[in-house]
Amino acid sequence: MARKSVKPSRGIMLNAVEGRRQPLALPDRLYQIPVQRSHVRDTVTVGLPPATRRQLDRIAAQEGVSRSDVLQAALEDHLFVRRFRALQQRMMAAAQARGIFTGKDVFDLVS
Repeated sequence: MARKSVKPSRGIMLNAVEGRRQPLALPDRLYQIPVQRSHVRDTVTVGLPPATRRQLDRIAAQEGVSRSDVLQAALEDHLFVRRFRALQQRMMAAAQARGIFTGKDVFDLVS
């Protein structure tokens, strides 16, 4: 698949099959997640080491977006991963309480 930068408009399409942005620490998702941008924004100040700031600047320049857009997309991905892992833990606990531990256990139940 060809990689190209995705520029934000009203929202940024993260992880679209074509022209997707690579999420941080998350395998490729096979669907699109529209990220709605609010016109009202809060400002947060973040201190970064010089090397991290240089990487951030390089990524923003390569993608043709602002540092703020890169950081917002990274934070949204991070928060998505946290919600996913919490849901995964709850679902695993519920499955194990029912005696489901492996993929074979699931297969046996649905077959």
